[in-house]
Amino acid sequence: MDNDLMIYFQNAKDELNCAKNLANNSFYRGSINHCYYTCLWLVRGLLTEKEVFTKSHNGAAMLFYEHYVKSGEVPREMAAIVKKLLDERQEAQYDVRSNFTEEEATEIIALAETFFDFITNKYSSQETKSSRSYHKRFYGNHEKPLWRPSVEDNPLRLVCSWRFQ
Repeated sequence: MDNDLMIYFQNAKDELNCAKNLANNSFYRGSINHCYYTCLWLVRGLLTEKEVFTKSHNGAAMLFYEHYVKSGEVPREMAAIVKKLLDERQEAQYDVRSNFTEEEATEIIALAETFFDFITNKYSSQETKSSRSYHKRFYGNHEKPLWRPSVEDNPLRLVCSWRFQ
């Protein structure tokens, strides 16, 4: 498996663990958010493999459907999970009156686990395309960035200097 995709998978795993920990401590709204971000990391990782990039949540879901579900590579049930988690996240994040129960959080966690297991099992065992193109998109054909940021002595200072390698 491509190293970049592994990073996306690890970030998704971290989000899923956060969701479980929050639910275990009765923070159900936060748990719902982290379940959604589990799926978002996986979706963005897969899209990166096809050199497709998006910054919006809806864009990621739409492009995932277009590039993976329509082609039959991923079953429609998985797209339904992404849609459900997006909707639940919207409610948890923006509806001040939303109140999730332990049962609802447990159900959402199970959906996120299902999606996580399907995607990681399917794409961990396959040969995937290198996503070095993501790096090239920002840095050209250089192996390393030509510069790296360094904050001067005071880390709270807003002005950064750029050191050339």
